[in-house]
Amino acid sequence: MPTGKYIRTLEQIEKLKNSLTGHPVSEITRRRISESNKRRVSFSCTGCGETISMHPCRVYANATHFCTKVCRATYSKNRPKTTPKYKLKNCMVCKNAFALKYSKTQKYCTLSCYMQNRTGAKHPFWREGSTSINSKIRKLNKYKVWRATIYKRDNYICQICHQVGGKLEADHITPLSVIIREKNINSCQIARNCKEIWDTNNGRTLCVDCHRATPTWGYHSMLFN
Repeated sequence: MPTGKYIRTLEQIEKLKNSLTGHPVSEITRRRISESNKRRVSFSCTGCGETISMHPCRVYANATHFCTKVCRATYSKNRPKTTPKYKLKNCMVCKNAFALKYSKTQKYCTLSCYMQNRTGAKHPFWREGSTSINSKIRKLNKYKVWRATIYKRDNYICQICHQVGGKLEADHITPLSVIIREKNINSCQIARNCKEIWDTNNGRTLCVDCHRATPTWGYHSMLFN
């Protein structure tokens, strides 16, 4: 097709007109469309009250219908709000009122209130004394500080294979379980005051492979003398 202003012939204009008229419809189809239009339902617009007609398939029970989109937007903006958007409920922990936005069975206003009622003896799966004292000591903040001190002192180098960085672990030369057994430690308060546990001279930096190869790793520490 040449560029610029293009002058169509009468034949081309006629083809364009016919292409926009759609496919030809048979007489039977015309009668069906006519009968369908006769069954249109008339009712009043919910917004302005103007009488409009609509096909039965587009009419829904207990629904609002509008003549135009503008009428729908105006009605939605100005309609009275008879019910609150969210229901209010009192928190089980702090007793403050909060809105039920996400769940109808929500019992707590915040995550902190939820955790207060789901930790320790208040948790449904709580079993008193099931956590060993060894695990409790390793979760103490003082233990994390001791481990970081060992890493920094050894410059993050494994003391056996001299690997630099990677997955490192702080190893007790005299196993922690042996110290707990000898000192008869049965609570975190006693463990905090035990000097042997926090002695940095009893610690060294090892990589995972070297640590597992030591004779005191895991359950082997039970045989340590």
